Amino acid sequence: MRRIWATPGLDDLPAEEWKVLLAHLADLGFMGIEPLIAGPYVLPIGTIQELLQKSGLAITGLRTGAITVAHGVTLGHPDSAVRAEAVARLSEVIRYGAQFGQPRILVGLMQGRLEQGQTVGQAREHITDSLCLCADEAAQYGMEIDLEPVNRYELGYHSQVREIMGVVGRIDKHNVKILIDTFHMNIEESSIGAAVVSAASLIGHVHIADSNRLVPGMGHFDFGEFFAVLESVGYKGDVTVEALYEPDQYEAARMSARFLDCVGIVSVTR
Repeated sequence: MRRIWATPGLDDLPAEEWKVLLAHLADLGFMGIEPLIAGPYVLPIGTIQELLQKSGLAITGLRTGAITVAHGVTLGHPDSAVRAEAVARLSEVIRYGAQFGQPRILVGLMQGRLEQGQTVGQAREHITDSLCLCADEAAQYGMEIDLEPVNRYELGYHSQVREIMGVVGRIDKHNVKILIDTFHMNIEESSIGAAVVSAASLIGHVHIADSNRLVPGMGHFDFGEFFAVLESVGYKGDVTVEALYEPDQYEAARMSARFLDCVGIVSVTR
């Protein structure tokens, strides 16, 4: 399993700071980054590609929640025009990401909160239809979309792995899988291990943060058990640390690397 770091958006830092950050992450054994993304893509693609090449890191995923925060569009919105814009923006991200290889497109908050009078069933149908369109776009570039269960306080539904399994089953596309996140699972799952086992064949990606959303080792989540179950179901994909930057991003990354070294599960082999 490769260790990945969830970063701010590509336009949130100047190129010189990216150079320092990427070198720092490479020194710590991280093999890729997962930036937030919302547009408008100011930092030149050539500059990003050069920085990645020099550091030996890759963009392995793009986190799309920032699209909803910045533009207010969601895949499950009852207004068809809003959904169409959400699909268009997500498709734009897919095409943008393809310039960096085949990063995963990670979808959580873009499912959207329920609007007044909207039922979960209606939202689920819209999300399914929207993601079918985006999955077809992603398939043209050999890219995968991973759908995330998000805890009740942030979304209000689709909070458990079993619910997202149902959505992924309805979409029925080979390149749509599940993103599991230990922070959300700690809140919502009665058994973390059982949830992982039940979704084993559908797990496309993994996010980790501790129970308090700090880096692993700063809360009470049982990562030993979690990694053991992941290993038992044959998961060999990436593991991304998506946690709060406390006390700052550089120290948070250092603390995460130290913890992952101690766990001895996540490989640093390049």
